[in-house]
Amino acid sequence: MAVAVEEARGNFDDEYMKYKRRWIICYPTYINSRKTISEGRRLAKNKSVDNPSCTEIHNVLQSQGFNVIIESNKHYPRGWSTDPTSEGRVRIQLKHDSGELVKEEIRNKHDLMLLLGELIPKLKTRQPSHRGGEGAAGMVIGKKTKGKKKK
Repeated sequence: MAVAVEEARGNFDDEYMKYKRRWIICYPTYINSRKTISEGRRLAKNKSVDNPSCTEIHNVLQSQGFNVIIESNKHYPRGWSTDPTSEGRVRIQLKHDSGELVKEEIRNKHDLMLLLGELIPKLKTRQPSHRGGEGAAGMVIGKKTKGKKKK
């Protein structure tokens, strides 16, 4: 089965709900280091991520071989009215229909959240740029040169 990103619809057909009901749900709040436990964080702060997004969770899990669906119109119940970062949730298939785990080392939701806390900070979008004020052509940004490249 191919990994799909879908928008959640208001009226699900029975086949869709039967298929997705067994998948686990992960809200970005679960691994957000800026949230408290009472606000919904489920990992220790040192294992959590600073403001994760659904797309980051999707990208990490897709690269690990999981089937993932983003439901962007859903909100985390505890923070839906006050927090704009609580938008969206991700459905993840941990077990195949036969009951066999997709990945042997990820046995439950807690293992999955630990994996996310480890891999999201390593994403390219999270890495600081290493250009140091120079453009791609080796020219210094901010200084005007008269058509000559700096050597």
